[in-house]
Amino acid sequence: MNNLRKLDANTEKPGELIKKRSIQRGEAGMTLIEIMVVVMIMGLIMGSVGVAVFRWYRSAQEKTTKTTIDTVVKSLWKWSQDEAESGDGADTCPSSLEVLVPEYIKSKRTLKDAWGKQLNFRCVGDSFCVWSSGRNKRDEGGGGDDITSDGCSEME
Repeated sequence: MNNLRKLDANTEKPGELIKKRSIQRGEAGMTLIEIMVVVMIMGLIMGSVGVAVFRWYRSAQEKTTKTTIDTVVKSLWKWSQDEAESGDGADTCPSSLEVLVPEYIKSKRTLKDAWGKQLNFRCVGDSFCVWSSGRNKRDEGGGGDDITSDGCSEME
């Protein structure tokens, strides 16, 4: 019976033997340096993805604003034609862009750019110039980083 107890005490579970051999070979797990390298690589990947997304977002804001400006210019042309046809002898340049709401533009939100600033406009003869202050939100009269309608370059 004594011999059986010795065998039981010396026998190991199958997993423990493999574990001991792995530890002896230096394969116990990941070291702190390995984990730090993995975290750094993940950080670099996330950083580069963030930069790409930010560029895409800025480009989307500019395209959205350009589309909004084109919509406002078309609405101004339609408003101007309707005013001329009414025969009131009224000026074909509106006093503000709000006269386009709700008949020509559904919402006052459409009169703002992607940065939440009010669109600007001016009339010269039969032409309209509509512009946004752009990313820096400073009105530069259609210059600088302002986003302008196609008719603005002809007015300068």
